[in-house]
Amino acid sequence: MLANLPKLEPRIRELVRGLVAGLKEGRSLDFAEEVAGPLPTIVIAEMLGASTEDWPLFRIWTAAVIGFLDPGEAMTATQVHGEIHAYPTDLIEDRKRVPRDDLISALVGAEIEGQKLSEGELYSFCWLLLVAGYAAVRNHAALGIWALLRPPEQRRLLVEQPDLVPSASKRCCAGAES
Repeated sequence: MLANLPKLEPRIRELVRGLVAGLKEGRSLDFAEEVAGPLPTIVIAEMLGASTEDWPLFRIWTAAVIGFLDPGEAMTATQVHGEIHAYPTDLIEDRKRVPRDDLISALVGAEIEGQKLSEGELYSFCWLLLVAGYAAVRNHAALGIWALLRPPEQRRLLVEQPDLVPSASKRCCAGAES
């Protein structure tokens, strides 16, 4: 898995294209909810080796922990705690029996000075990665889009000249002044 890290960028581009392709033209959207939120959840779930069917659970759990959960999706604290505890524990146990090409397997097999990570350390890493990765990417991407499109003249220029989008997004993400 760790050798595959350089391969993440094309996969992330593919995921973004898929998320954007699902948006309907001519309507307003909540970029943080419809693109910036699902993206890190999917990427992290893939890295951890979670099945595709479980990706929506990752989004719900993360949103519940961070406080971004839609009231219609409310879960009790007991439900969240139970599911959040069981899932990575099961993944870790599975990867101990049958390692795969994923981050959990790499961590299960890792040693530092002859010592393997404990169950608690593996579990904590999974949830720290998911929660911190979700919040950081979701917020950074949403704020980047906001900063890029907030000035009306910037938005108009990008709409009129879409070939400027790649360089504008690089400058925005790098914190450069426009």
